[in-house]
Formats: sequence, C-alpha cells, structure tokens
Amino acid sequence: LLNATLVTQAIDSKKYVALESIVDEIGRMLGGWIRSTKS
Repeated sequence: LLNATLVTQAIDSKKYVALESIVDEIGRMLGGWIRSTKS
C-alpha cells in the first residue's frame, strides 16, 4: 500500500522515505512482540 502511493505519486519521495522508516520500525517491534509471546 505504501509503495502504491509512491508509484501513483500520491506522496513525494521524501514523505515516502520517512513513512517507510516508520513502518519498518513498527514491523520490527511487532515481530519482536510476536516472538516474545511464543516463548
């Protein structure tokens, strides 16, 4: 979905880079949380 906004030029590349880093961080946090609940 985030990539689609860049391809369709709904947001500029600077905003895309900022959002991408935020989404990446959230993904890592969720991954860690999921792993911690399994152990």
